[in-house]
Amino acid sequence: MKETEVDGQLRRYAVFIPSDLEIEARALIFSLHGGGVYIEDMTGQSGHKSPYKLWMEIAERERFIVVLPLRAQWRLRKTDMERLQR
Repeated sequence: MKETEVDGQLRRYAVFIPSDLEIEARALIFSLHGGGVYIEDMTGQSGHKSPYKLWMEIAERERFIVVLPLRAQWRLRKTDMERLQR
């Protein structure tokens, strides 16, 4: 799990990088999801079956990177939307 701070708010996410990935231009997928899904489910760490984990299997085969933001912490607030519209 990685962390970054955005406007004073700590936000967590996971990154899947395929094994032995060469350093060159690669596709990057942000796996956004609805509420109620935990990062451990998305990465398969919980042991529960999850369709989100398929992204990592496909990424390994097709050689791209997947970013999995932790739920709730990445919701846009009204102030975020107002700032984006400027």
